[in-house]
Amino acid sequence: MKRWPLSLAASLALASLGGLCTPAEVQRSRDQWDAEHERVLAHIPREQRRVMRQSYHGETLRIWLERDATVAGVPCHGEVELRAGKLAEATLSAPHREGRLELPKGSRVFWGHPGGALGLARIELGADTLIDGVACAARDSHGQTVEARFDESGALLWCTLAAPLPQNPDCVRGAMATISAEGVTCSQR
Repeated sequence: MKRWPLSLAASLALASLGGLCTPAEVQRSRDQWDAEHERVLAHIPREQRRVMRQSYHGETLRIWLERDATVAGVPCHGEVELRAGKLAEATLSAPHREGRLELPKGSRVFWGHPGGALGLARIELGADTLIDGVACAARDSHGQTVEARFDESGALLWCTLAAPLPQNPDCVRGAMATISAEGVTCSQR
């Protein structure tokens, strides 16, 4: 029985799945995504941004901003990620309105859901913030960053409470609040 080198075997397996790309195809893909990313970043001088990581086909680009800058209408600081020419992650350099939410400076915002839907997915808040009538905490009782999660429609799914909810005795400061059509349920972290 003839043995194939691992790289050739892997290539043949990918080809059988229709996933084999020639170097020229990969380069075309990277060129396409580079153009999309450059369109979003064109107003930021190259010396003020540094590429930290780019995916193999170029679709995902993580950059470091040397100075605060506005990317896709969002005031950004430090590390920023673009996916398919759209802002996917950023730390806010100033307060920012995202739909109905007023987000504090220092919040780390993530757009895009696992199923591919666009929109706000989760936030690591820069300060305690009122979201949909729920006081969401930026940090837990140990000082660790916590996040608020949103569904594909933008509704709050859950967060750690910054203040108790008087209508529910289980919902004390530091509890994990889960929000649904039936109401709010809480559990201790």
